[in-house]
Amino acid sequence: MVAYIGRLVPEKGVNVLLGAIPAVLEKKPNTKFVIAGEGWHRKELERIAQELGLNNKVLFTGYLPEEDFLAYLNVADILVVPSTYEPFGIVALEGMATKTPVVVSDVGGLSEIIDHHWTGYKVPPDNSHAIAEALIKLLDDEKLRQKIVKNAYEKLIHVFDWEIIADQTIEIYQKIFKEWRNHWWKTRKDHLKYQTVTKRKTTQQKEKQLNS
Repeated sequence: MVAYIGRLVPEKGVNVLLGAIPAVLEKKPNTKFVIAGEGWHRKELERIAQELGLNNKVLFTGYLPEEDFLAYLNVADILVVPSTYEPFGIVALEGMATKTPVVVSDVGGLSEIIDHHWTGYKVPPDNSHAIAEALIKLLDDEKLRQKIVKNAYEKLIHVFDWEIIADQTIEIYQKIFKEWRNHWWKTRKDHLKYQTVTKRKTTQQKEKQLNS
């Protein structure tokens, strides 16, 4: 099963994924697709699926509570994130956390999260043909899927661990403060004000880390 999980709005590129499905079904006719999420673009996407003759192959679930969201991720063979614009792409990290192979558009934060052929597959945005090729390759090769999820999970825990991110953020604040403090032309008033703000942000980061 191939899954998309997220909002149903144009910038998420679900129409591009739908355009890839006929080519996938030619090679892998038993593949099922789940479009999980809600949004104002849903009716248009359902119309596209119907025009492509995909009614028996694509399930639109509507809104999912978190437990169902995770259930779909855990049983999916592949997660697709076909966005045309994506500042970060946390759903790709969630796919990595559930050890689901991920195919993403090579845009925004997704480009930073995924290493092509190593922790997932990156495809050009708005390219149904490239999505189809990536899906067919992954569906055909279980060993490749296993290698990718292993590499992706290792990257997740070593690079995207929230404790590491919190520590890095604190280190940045401290570095900025040190540079600020060393500028002799800053007034004492500015210095004390910045010191107070930096300490508060550092404390907030540590509290967030402890509560997570």
